[in-house]
Amino acid sequence: MVGLRLVVVVALALVWAFGFGAPARAQSAAPKVYAVDFTAQWCPNCRVLNPAFAQALQVLDDPRLERVDFDVTDARENPDRYVSIQALAEPRNLIGVYEAWIGLTGLVVLAAADTGEPIACLSRLQSAQAMVSAMRAALRQVEQRPAFQRFSGAPPCPGL
Repeated sequence: MVGLRLVVVVALALVWAFGFGAPARAQSAAPKVYAVDFTAQWCPNCRVLNPAFAQALQVLDDPRLERVDFDVTDARENPDRYVSIQALAEPRNLIGVYEAWIGLTGLVVLAAADTGEPIACLSRLQSAQAMVSAMRAALRQVEQRPAFQRFSGAPPCPGL
């Protein structure tokens, strides 16, 4: 009987340690920053920005940052494209980012996943290494600063 109680106690301890720890681990895997790429196939700035941005994402390789593409390639012929982009933005709390920059392309907005607030912007003028630095800084901003006090201001985002 004592042996059975010991097995039950050990089993409960394991469930407690691993079962209740699982949500914390799953939560830490959720993105902290969205890198919202406003892009289109016809966009000349995108042709310069996107290869450097892809390289920067590969170098960073951080699960706390998630790429989100707002691709408006066929939006002129297909107005429903904006509806599908908005549907992509809503569950990620990116409606403010969508509304602020949907008319632009060739721009990546780094936004806090918890609030959707913009933190910084990436452009074709930056090297891949500068983009990595900006993304790391955005991750630090989210972890260290209170909500709605995270915008770094450099490089400036158009319209802000």
